[in-house]
Amino acid sequence: MRIYLFCLMLASLPASAESHRHVDATDPAYSVLEIRNLPTTLRANNGRVSVDIKLHPALRPEHRLRLLLDGRPYTRPSERTHLSLVDVDRGRHSLEVQVLEGEQVVQQSEPEVFHLQRARRR
Repeated sequence: MRIYLFCLMLASLPASAESHRHVDATDPAYSVLEIRNLPTTLRANNGRVSVDIKLHPALRPEHRLRLLLDGRPYTRPSERTHLSLVDVDRGRHSLEVQVLEGEQVVQQSEPEVFHLQRARRR
């Protein structure tokens, strides 16, 4: 059931983050927008990765946050600054956070690269 709901969520997301990418670097809405405390190498046999987002000033009421995993939208836009990635494959990944106003990208963080180590399934 969880996999089914997850697949429905992914199916509703745009195919590419590039289709909604418009970042105005000259006047950023937030002086700080970053992914915090993400180790460059981490071990998670269940594939779960916790993500903390730091932004300053506080998120405006009209804005939402969305994570990009390997350049593709991973989460639905939300107000939460602590999110979890679920069932991430082992290997090298990049993670970014976007600030959205509707479907428009207001600001985007620099990519953070991490390597996930998982035990192999037999």
